[in-house]
Amino acid sequence: MKRAFTLIELLVVIAIIAILAAILFPVFAQAKVAAKRTSELSNTKQLGLAVLMYAGDTDDVFPTAAVYDFSTDWNTAYWAPKTSPYVKSQGLYRSTLDSLPTDAPGGNAFGPWISFAANAVMGGPSMTDNVSTGIFGVVNAGWEGQSWFKGGIINGTGVTKPAETIMLAPKYSRDVKKLPGSTNWVGGNSSFVWPTQIIIWDYTGNDGGFYQDWGSATPDGTRQRGSNGRFLDYPYGDQGGVSTSDGKSDSSTSFVFSDGHAKGMRPAQTNPDGTGAPEKNMWNSKRN
Repeated sequence: MKRAFTLIELLVVIAIIAILAAILFPVFAQAKVAAKRTSELSNTKQLGLAVLMYAGDTDDVFPTAAVYDFSTDWNTAYWAPKTSPYVKSQGLYRSTLDSLPTDAPGGNAFGPWISFAANAVMGGPSMTDNVSTGIFGVVNAGWEGQSWFKGGIINGTGVTKPAETIMLAPKYSRDVKKLPGSTNWVGGNSSFVWPTQIIIWDYTGNDGGFYQDWGSATPDGTRQRGSNGRFLDYPYGDQGGVSTSDGKSDSSTSFVFSDGHAKGMRPAQTNPDGTGAPEKNMWNSKRN
């Protein structure tokens, strides 16, 4: 005679399955995030190589990043479309960790969503504000000649520490959506257009609040913790306008450097003390 499971035995089996699921599901989730981080790091490196190939075809000059420039064709004014001929897939501009859907290219007046921002910093510790110190020189035909606008062209030989200077960093469109109301004028807060597609302000120079309330500011380790002892939320914490997979400033994220290599770092590590240790500010391409 076949013996059936008793109710207690069934409950024990169900309990064991539930315990195993509770143990394994977080592991699976962590493995999934780790795989996405690896994919993002690879994508970031490919974008960095695209920038270097662009520079190779333009006498060692990095792409320029437009700033609120309605005077030129948006499809050619920004760094992403300028480098797109050098990538195999437009999907490289999207991070697998960015949760917002991709707009079709040209399907939005403000362009497609992208998940990365260019180092187009202007100014910094002991530097004059609005003078280009990042990798991507800032230009704007509409503002050319204005007294405050001192953007410029950056070439590879002008970067003093290429292996230690940030070129690109994650800036998820999902985080762009979280920025304060001053971003409403960019229509849908698309990450394709300035100032959301670049990091432009150094925290210790121009405070960034003029346009983006820190949304386009560099990280700074001196802003690590708030009065409550916890890390401040994006973009006001030490991570500045850089995104991380879980939104926490003490988490690692992907950076590509001006020599083309990529690695994961905490955002604050790229600029631990902008005022006290400007030589460690990896956003300044002209530091000693």
